[in-house]
Amino acid sequence: MVKLKHGAHECVLTSPVIIANGICNICFSDEPVEFACEVCNFDLCRACSKLPLKVSHEFHPDHPLEFCLGNRDGNERYKLCSGCGDLFSDQSLYYKCKDCEIFLDVGCAILNNIETSWYAEEKLHYSHVHLLRRCKPGPDARGSCLICELPITPSSISYGCFQCYLFVHERCIDVLPREIQHPVHQAHPLKRLDFTHTCGDGKIPCCEVW
Repeated sequence: MVKLKHGAHECVLTSPVIIANGICNICFSDEPVEFACEVCNFDLCRACSKLPLKVSHEFHPDHPLEFCLGNRDGNERYKLCSGCGDLFSDQSLYYKCKDCEIFLDVGCAILNNIETSWYAEEKLHYSHVHLLRRCKPGPDARGSCLICELPITPSSISYGCFQCYLFVHERCIDVLPREIQHPVHQAHPLKRLDFTHTCGDGKIPCCEVW
């Protein structure tokens, strides 16, 4: 019988006599149980049993990054991977620096070739009330760009609101100004509407120019 002390559980885990499938308490996948705590009904698959509790990377040499099980309170929030720039749910597994705002998803944490961190520029944009940060929407990508209304894809570099999970493509962020002056109506500037809504004939009276 092999024993394992893992940071994900307070008890010592042991390898089962008979290998059977179970739901891993870390990744929640249905896999053969590599280690278990029978008292607490805690199962661990092979892949998760080998995850290091701490990792170090050249791009953040001052502090180690520590393994986190993820949020289990039911309120999903999103974090930015400082390696690849993907957004990921804090209900998944990840690594973080307890002293700095540095996070890595598991995929980037086990790589040793991350030398520079993702450029996460912040911008305020008229299309949304919250601060937007440069990122990639990641595996949960859904919805469309707030400007061009084309679909958001997992790898499309964008500026996103982590609270609302809304995005503007990087290529769109500075393309359409909030306000323009147009020769067809020189008396007033024309403002871009932040919503799409059709009522009646679809015309919005503003000096009867549309």
